[in-house]
Amino acid sequence: GDPLDPDLVAEDVARLDNLSIFAEITVTAEPLGEGDVRVLFTFKEMPSWFPILSYVYTEENGFSWGAGISAGNLTGRDFSVSARVYFGDLEQQWSRISWPWIRGNHQSFDFYGARYTRPDELRGFEETSYEFTPEVGTWIGDHAWARAKFSYFTMKSDTPGITLNPTNEDRLLRLGVAVGWDSRDSWRNPRRGGQNEVEIWHTGGFLGGDGDWWTVALDTRQWVPVTRKTKLMVSGLATFQSGTLGEDVPVYLNYYMGGANTIRGYGVTDLGEELSGKNQLLGTVEYSLTVIPLRRWDIWKISLRLGAEAAVFADAGIAWSDSRDFTTRRARGGLGGG
Repeated sequence: GDPLDPDLVAEDVARLDNLSIFAEITVTAEPLGEGDVRVLFTFKEMPSWFPILSYVYTEENGFSWGAGISAGNLTGRDFSVSARVYFGDLEQQWSRISWPWIRGNHQSFDFYGARYTRPDELRGFEETSYEFTPEVGTWIGDHAWARAKFSYFTMKSDTPGITLNPTNEDRLLRLGVAVGWDSRDSWRNPRRGGQNEVEIWHTGGFLGGDGDWWTVALDTRQWVPVTRKTKLMVSGLATFQSGTLGEDVPVYLNYYMGGANTIRGYGVTDLGEELSGKNQLLGTVEYSLTVIPLRRWDIWKISLRLGAEAAVFADAGIAWSDSRDFTTRRARGGLGGG
């Protein structure tokens, strides 16, 4: 008996697409006479699970190849489990569990566990680390969310002076909270809106383990449509750590600038000790063009939702430990495309 509202239908489609379990969602309207309309939703679900042959690439450690499994919609509740095993200079095994709809609107549970073995070329040691991080969360209204986290992390080094503990093995216990505001029109391919987060961690102290410091991270991303096929994304990340490197904060948690995750246009080892520290500030402006819109692709009996974009970008950033080093003279910028 309500009027047909195309904007409300579009919001429904966006919420369904955010589940990331459908390769295709189509909506049609059929007139029934006397002003009535039937709205028909048609879905093509992606496989509930499938095996994967995969690789990872880092500028520091090159290629690692491996296999895994992904289950994206167990029990029909958007419950997902994924795991990977990689071999190469960077050996890693990890698993992730996500249960976003435990109850209500809506409580969630996530878990991440990983083991890494790799040569740390930047800091000059062989790393073997383990991480176990469970978290619980809830949404607050349509756009706000909050999460509580706990993390157990160990780092083993083959070189003295890397860890805080003289045994060359650190044990870090961390407790954290995060709050955010997410107004993106799509989680898979946003064109407008924002994704904003404040995260606070406390390591050590009353929790025990090695080290004792606070970490505060501020992360913001904003999307603005320019034309029908182009958009602008502006993002910023600021991370602050209390304490002193090598005393309260381990040196393997200092930040280095350069590479795909910080300032693109510089190699991951180009700036070295020249631009590193326990704090970081990064900014990005990215202009992208949709080359292939997100759509359904059928590969044998598997249906996936894939697309492609081309982008040009500008990055800028700085890392510092002492306040006197936080100057524009030390900041660097890079340009690129992909």
